[in-house]
Parts: sequence; structure tokens; C-alpha cells
Amino acid sequence: MRYMFCSCKGTFGRAKCKKIDLPHAVCAANVTPLKSSFTNGSIFMIINFEQVHNYFERLVFEDVARLSVDYPDYTADMLADVACVALNRLPPRYVRHDVDMMFYLTEKERHNLEDAIHEALDFSFNFVGQRMAKRIRTA
Repeated sequence: MRYMFCSCKGTFGRAKCKKIDLPHAVCAANVTPLKSSFTNGSIFMIINFEQVHNYFERLVFEDVARLSVDYPDYTADMLADVACVALNRLPPRYVRHDVDMMFYLTEKERHNLEDAIHEALDFSFNFVGQRMAKRIRTA
């Protein structure tokens, strides 16, 4: 997702720029990424947010897929719920590149993150399983 920043308003607003006839937020397909241009005194800068992601997402998704063989009764929807519950139990860590996160962590911090993911997944699989069992009993 790319956004255009207009200096005449100083925001990412959706209204048209008063200095030139361009919307403040411009579709990424119509704009050259990460390029600045000067038009009628306004400065436009394209900002690329496509690489920004929660560091834990990929790790949790991979672990849910790997552990799913131990939970053969879980449906695809239940496994997605497990991932959501686990991610909500972990602190968000937004990065552009996973290596950025790993570069600044000590071995102890890496181990703590692995433990936190493991605990979140244990809780999540149990939580989703209990909720499904409760639904079946009440149905």
C-alpha cells in the first residue's frame, strides 16, 4: 500500500490538493514509488508501506500449520482462529524486514520470544478447542 503525502496540507487526506489538481491519496498503480516531485510549490512524496508487517505473523502461521497435524479435528477456520488468538496474545512488533528484528535481539531475547510464541500457541489451541467443544455441547 502506498500513500502520497502532500506538503500543502501536511496530511494524507483524501480531498484534492488546493495547489494542483491531484488527490492527496493516490492509487499506487498511477504513481512511481518513492519518488519526490515539485509542482507549484507543493512537495509530493510516495511512501511505501507494503513491506511493513507484524514480525510474529509469519512465525505464528508457520507454527500453526506445523502443529495442525497434532489437531486433526480442527477445521481450517479453527486453525485461523488459533492464529488470531495467538497473535492477540503477543506484543505487536512491526518491522520492514525480519532480519531487522533478529539483528538487534540478544540470544536471551530470541529465546524469550520463542517461549512467548510457544505459550501463546498452547493457550490458543486449547482455547479454540474448548470453545468448539462448548458449541457442540450446547447445539
